Amino acid sequence: MKLISVIENVADEYGGPSLSLPSLHFALNQIEVKNEIVTVDSTGKHQNSFIEKYCIDCKVFNLNGLRIFNYSRGLVKYLENLNEKEVIIYSNNTWNHSAYAAYKATNRENGIHIISPRGSLFEWSLSQSKLKKKLAWYIFQKNALNSANAIHVTSLDEYQAVRNLGIKTPVALIPHGIFPVELGVRSREEECESVSLDPAYKYVLFMSRLHKKKGLELLLSSWINLSRSFEGWKLIIAGPDYENYSKVISEASKACRENSVLILGMVKGAKKNALFSIADFFVLPSYSENFGVAIAEALSANLPVITTNNTPWAQLNDINAGFIIDADLSQLIFSMNKMMELDSADRRLMGENGRTEVELNYSWEASASSMKVLCEYLVGKGEKPDFLIID
Repeated sequence: MKLISVIENVADEYGGPSLSLPSLHFALNQIEVKNEIVTVDSTGKHQNSFIEKYCIDCKVFNLNGLRIFNYSRGLVKYLENLNEKEVIIYSNNTWNHSAYAAYKATNRENGIHIISPRGSLFEWSLSQSKLKKKLAWYIFQKNALNSANAIHVTSLDEYQAVRNLGIKTPVALIPHGIFPVELGVRSREEECESVSLDPAYKYVLFMSRLHKKKGLELLLSSWINLSRSFEGWKLIIAGPDYENYSKVISEASKACRENSVLILGMVKGAKKNALFSIADFFVLPSYSENFGVAIAEALSANLPVITTNNTPWAQLNDINAGFIIDADLSQLIFSMNKMMELDSADRRLMGENGRTEVELNYSWEASASSMKVLCEYLVGKGEKPDFLIID
């Protein structure tokens, strides 16, 4: 049995999937499940530091033609020529050519196909690039979802999004895992010095892919007044810019208090961990998330979190680890104002509650074990798992 993950891009700059998918494969290696990742180099400078560090099997194929189509003859040929027994193709895309190639490669006798929509079937995501998605839906995507052996979702909300489209394919509910952020032993002053930040300020941290769906414009609109009411605070925006969105952010930040918005670009390694150590709380006012790896990382770093009902983290209110709100300007202003007015000890308690939640309920070992059980069932070597919903 071998799991082959297909994804359009797994370079560091791609955001959440560039860490979550390799993390799953790392955990699969620990339980001796044969696996590999196949992807396309759409930039000409493909690099994934996690894959390189842990020597994960990853085949990178060259792009042919325009980047918008993400077509690769090498990837198509490789998938078409797979002749090993008990191969499961695990597609981590929808709407693009990589998803189509995975569908075609499994649309034959004995082909086994798992699709992970990664949030792309939520209503907000469907409303973006509607013409492209409508065409893809009728050309292949509807058939791909209906003919798949299973659809992997990470939350009940994503399961419902699948069913809302009339798709009756069995759905495997397997949450993502998380490797808890390893916080250093240096003082806050030393951490600030390591990333050239002033320790005299308190910091709100946004760390995610720079994209419209992450609610950055909403965040900056809220910061216009907050930055003037709380002059001892600054907002850090960190993350890869895959679609040249930083220009929009830079323009929007001009209305805020001067020098109160720090746009740092992509961070990783020690710098990323330093920002988690320095920050006082984390905010991600996203319009759509199937899981929210950045949220889980922030929680694991002892940070209270403000995020939206468009993410599957409603339990944060119940465990006193943050605030869950609508993606609404007035609610975001109110919740951030409340968090900034809290005593630091109260924020620290919320952060500790969040880390406990992650440690208890989200691990890559559990995710990989569930994926192994699902694959064994699909190749006829195991019983139907409890997390596989057939209705």
